[in-house]
Amino acid sequence: MIVGYDGSRSARRALARAANAAGADGHVVVVIAAPLSETAVLDDECTHADPLLLVREARTLLRDHPVRVSTRAVESDPVDALVETAKETDADLIVVGARGDSFVARAVRGSVSERLVARTPCDLFIAR
Repeated sequence: MIVGYDGSRSARRALARAANAAGADGHVVVVIAAPLSETAVLDDECTHADPLLLVREARTLLRDHPVRVSTRAVESDPVDALVETAKETDADLIVVGARGDSFVARAVRGSVSERLVARTPCDLFIAR
């Protein structure tokens, strides 16, 4: 199971949903894509741009779940990183959080979840 993580509230919900769905002895691969593209803007709920801080935060949030955790911090567009990781690991599911991007942001680059729908090689779960 692959989880996209950026430190936002919706990404934290996605992480928890993935851990619960994976169950005891499941495997969760947390993907952090950095650097952010020029069109991406950090909002108030996503203040960490440092991938190492996000890796630590994700591992801390998963500490109480009985799952095996792997992390990947990559320099890539988030959609590319999630799709490639899903293909490489033969994942059954990608889990991401729904972000409340503005109309302008969606028009310029599209949301990660919208772009994933078109490209994902497996099932996709969007946590709200």
